[in-house]
Amino acid sequence: MAPVSNLDQPVIEDVSSIDPALAPFTCLVAAEAARRDNNRQDHIGTVLSQFEKTYFGPEVGHVRRVFNKKLMAHMKIGGRLLDFGCGGVWWKTDYWPEFSHVTACEVDNAALLEIAKEFSDVRLWWTENGIIETSERFDVVLSSSVVGYILPEQARHHLSCAYQLLGDGGQLVMTRVLAYDLAAFVRSRRLVDIPGPSFAYHYTRKELVTMLGDVGFKNVRYIPLGVRLPGLNWRWTQRLYAFAPGIMSNILPYILPFFKIQHMLIAEK
Repeated sequence: MAPVSNLDQPVIEDVSSIDPALAPFTCLVAAEAARRDNNRQDHIGTVLSQFEKTYFGPEVGHVRRVFNKKLMAHMKIGGRLLDFGCGGVWWKTDYWPEFSHVTACEVDNAALLEIAKEFSDVRLWWTENGIIETSERFDVVLSSSVVGYILPEQARHHLSCAYQLLGDGGQLVMTRVLAYDLAAFVRSRRLVDIPGPSFAYHYTRKELVTMLGDVGFKNVRYIPLGVRLPGLNWRWTQRLYAFAPGIMSNILPYILPFFKIQHMLIAEK
């Protein structure tokens, strides 16, 4: 594994898989890396609390804090963590300190440079095609906000890779996956163009559970993360999560399943 950074920068190891079957996806991964980089550039150097005063999407605010609490309630903390698709520096203090060793992996090299400035003890990995080739094994692999932005065939490669990266008894936490909701059903559009340029793909619970089982995972548990009620913008949705987090995250996803906004699944090797 060769470093992709120079001597004036932190060491970022290139752990890209050399599997030729992944070649068709390289351009899609590059588009997703550009989307992630563009999103981060909009708020780079900005304090999260300041950003949340003008932006109200589910990536931040009370919605994200509720999702993070669910994440922490189900993770096996204390061991070796691979944050597979880690993003930038925000939210990492919520869970990284709970692990003895953290490796951060991204397709967006600039995000890793941002992380290096805040977390000097975290190992940094970059992959050109979204798949990792290494002999290392981990206790927990966290895949957050990844599967919702890759196609089903890519998702199968991603989950198979996660399975190989875990030691026996290891845990995969796949969270913030875009749900197949009512809007996608009505519009008959599961694949959606988004700025970047990139795309988002909406999955059903059954599809995700099936994919996990197909690559070898067992004891798969499904946890819906929350809902967005029709007619409400994200500012009002954030307020509902602030005043009634349990109802929005734990009750309404089962009563109104077509209004789910994101999935979380836990599985073991």
